Amino acid sequence: MAVTLGVGAQSNVTQVEYFLDEDIGVGMNTVLSVTSPSKDVTQTVLANIPASTTIGYHKLYMRVKDANGNWSHTIRKNIEVYENPDSEIVALEFFFGDDLGYGNNTIVSANESGEEVTWSFNVPYIPLTYSFEDVLYVRVKDSNGNWSITTVLDELADNLSVEDNLKNSISMYPNPFVDKVTIGSSQDLSIQSIQVMEMNGRVIYSISENATSLDLGYLSQGLYFVKLETSKGEATFKLAKK
Repeated sequence: MAVTLGVGAQSNVTQVEYFLDEDIGVGMNTVLSVTSPSKDVTQTVLANIPASTTIGYHKLYMRVKDANGNWSHTIRKNIEVYENPDSEIVALEFFFGDDLGYGNNTIVSANESGEEVTWSFNVPYIPLTYSFEDVLYVRVKDSNGNWSITTVLDELADNLSVEDNLKNSISMYPNPFVDKVTIGSSQDLSIQSIQVMEMNGRVIYSISENATSLDLGYLSQGLYFVKLETSKGEATFKLAKK
């Protein structure tokens, strides 16, 4: 528990003492040193509440000592100790743009529950509505029905990140595409291999040649990653199939 204490004294304040409910004597409870001793001190004190403390209301007392060994009057703060129930992450919610409210967007149930969970999920692509300027928002819910803060997912996962200068020099068009995709570059480089992956990372198409055109008309509508290995490095792009 963090408590901010502001005091003024005739000489520098050097220590702060706190205790819960029962005082066992001046200077005999939990004593902490003041970070920057001064006559006027404002310091946040992290009070360690014992795990054995009973559920309910308690009194937290504090006092300070100056450089001359004088103790201040004791101040009191009422606190409440309550049970913090165990919880597990059980669901994820995502949306583009407008937020329809907690639990009113697209819900994905967790593959496995736990305090820390990592799982993959598909984001459906709606033809003619997708834009690369869209922002994907995500939040999770625990087993007690509490929602996390809402976060923004990056465009690409960290394991697909590349050097900006290489990625900016390569273009893939049209995007979204219907059947064929053309690969162009402003740099003098050769393509050594091409992989097309689903959003979960599964490779569904792979060639090892310097190709500048891909015939992907057989793919289902949705989003895909295209990974290029070139003579100048690797780059990964996101494509949308109409």
